[in-house]
Amino acid sequence: MPKINLRVSISEISKAWNYDVTDCTIRNSFAKAGFFVEDDEDDIPLEEVKKMWIQLREKEEINDDVLIDDFLSLDSEAETSETLTE
Repeated sequence: MPKINLRVSISEISKAWNYDVTDCTIRNSFAKAGFFVEDDEDDIPLEEVKKMWIQLREKEEINDDVLIDDFLSLDSEAETSETLTE
């Protein structure tokens, strides 16, 4: 079995994301490699998100001019980690 270093692994992961590999494929790959991946409790099915969005709109908790994409990505630019250094 060939040895794979961290740099090669990161490069391969980057290539995979560029080809829009689904989370299901990644989970299956980890499972096949012997890693057990727990389901993320934050994952909410799309249909459920749509229902919640409609309910918020009906209760007038969200203005009609706010798009769901903007609402869901509101904090996407928030810094969640530090820059790695060598």
